[in-house]
Amino acid sequence: MGDGNSACPNDLGGGQQTSLPKGAAGTVDVKMVRASVSSYEGWEHSMRSGKALLATLLGLSVACGGEAAVVDFPVVASVRRVVLEDSAAGIAWPTGLATDPEGGFYVLEITAGAVYGFTEDGRFVRRFGSLGDGPGQLRLPVAAAAFDSFVVISDFAHQGLDVFRRVDGMALKRVPLPMRAEVLTPARSALLVGGLNLGAGTSFARVAVPAWTVLLDGQVPASYLPAGLLTSAYRRVYPVPLGGGTLAVGYEALDSIDVQAPDSLWTRLPLPLRRRRGVVKDANRVLAGLSFDKLLTAQSSLIAVAGLRDGRIAVVHSDQRLTRPPPVVPDANGRLPVTADLFVSVIAANRRQACVDGPVSTSGELLPQVAFRGDTLFVLDQTTTGTTTRTVVTEFTIATEHCRWRPLVPETRAH
Repeated sequence: MGDGNSACPNDLGGGQQTSLPKGAAGTVDVKMVRASVSSYEGWEHSMRSGKALLATLLGLSVACGGEAAVVDFPVVASVRRVVLEDSAAGIAWPTGLATDPEGGFYVLEITAGAVYGFTEDGRFVRRFGSLGDGPGQLRLPVAAAAFDSFVVISDFAHQGLDVFRRVDGMALKRVPLPMRAEVLTPARSALLVGGLNLGAGTSFARVAVPAWTVLLDGQVPASYLPAGLLTSAYRRVYPVPLGGGTLAVGYEALDSIDVQAPDSLWTRLPLPLRRRRGVVKDANRVLAGLSFDKLLTAQSSLIAVAGLRDGRIAVVHSDQRLTRPPPVVPDANGRLPVTADLFVSVIAANRRQACVDGPVSTSGELLPQVAFRGDTLFVLDQTTTGTTTRTVVTEFTIATEHCRWRPLVPETRAH
């Protein structure tokens, strides 16, 4: 713990001034950092004032009397911001984000029935789709995935996948699906498609690429049944490959991750709750009795799952909040006055511990959209100054080197 004079705590408490590592300037008030992330209100204030950087510095590399400081959450640090060429694409209401193998971005624009492609530095490249119901047209684009040769878009209204040629945006094929899908995850020569099929009792599908054959898989969680609000309002399912034939599957209204092994054994990993709201017990009954504005902000939603290096799993949760008092009325673009606070959790490769609820800095103006490429998190956001609105993609790293890991209690069952 140091020489006694520094009295530097290992849990970000006590109020001491902790020196930063060699090469960094200034000192950090540890008590202030702890206070700023110990509650929802304090965390929100720290995001708005930029003080989250202090927590980032602590979590990544803070030396105090020869020992590193310990934080009880993953440190999510912004390393790059890309302003998209907004005027070329006309992004009024961005509702989704995807990445491609070369570093580009794909932004879903639900009011235009289109997906816009951008280079790694934000230059507009091309548009995929137009508003409508004909070949190559989209009515409600809700997810996108990029392969070397294809861009695949899930249309909620058409209940299918629209396949476009990546190089020029030409429409190639429409693939019907046996369920409505809002999550697409590339997996080598396949596409994992998240979506509940209550009749078949499945939660996702495997689509062979480029054969485009569909095989149903997964299970509808017992807490989602009988069919009700969860199967309609919280229907998103996030299947992600982990390597070696193992999958991780996240459900929008569950505080847990399911891991499917090649031998068809399922392991459920309940995630500890630290800062996010969590989910409501007996949600089908409780949420059904809420007004629309209260329903929007009642519980956390799982919005992304990713397989990180060395077998770790990253999970992103969203706590929605209103940007103005009720009643909830859409603006001229049909956009609701809703934003969200984001939190990242990381499950260790041994599946026995997790570091949870690391806050992510956002503008607070838009409902942010997220995507992963490898170990990197990308957040799509918008900021408005006067009459000028900018659409921005921010790149974040996720550090767990100084986490206080919390135990998990896995639950195993057969498929």
